[in-house]
Amino acid sequence: MKKIKKCMMAIVVFATIIINSTGCESKPIMDEDKCAEVALEYMKNKYQKDFELVSSVQNKKVIGRKGYVTVRVITDEEKEYCVMVYPDGDEDTDKDGYYDSYKVGVDDYMCTLVEDNIKYDLDEVIKKLELNNSSVEFM
Repeated sequence: MKKIKKCMMAIVVFATIIINSTGCESKPIMDEDKCAEVALEYMKNKYQKDFELVSSVQNKKVIGRKGYVTVRVITDEEKEYCVMVYPDGDEDTDKDGYYDSYKVGVDDYMCTLVEDNIKYDLDEVIKKLELNNSSVEFM
């Protein structure tokens, strides 16, 4: 009898957690177009370079999390970069069903800018260690 009560209690607690995390009220969703605008403005301000929009796709959110939008942008060099945009807060003050503001969490353009420097630095370290292909063994 105690085991049945414990199981029932565990089910009630689990159901309560699931209901509270998903909620019955309608929560704001992400506006992909607004996220694309935020990403393009962010990239232009940060790098003083013009970017063009390739795509803007909302990624599925995990229970209890807001999710994010992946915005793909392209430069004049025809290389594509990824920018991840998240909601900035929980507000929907204008009640249009979308979050009011967004912020950029990650952009991978900086990786391209520092890639050559990192390769050069690593080559210098390898030269200092005097390693060559014949002395490196893989297990």
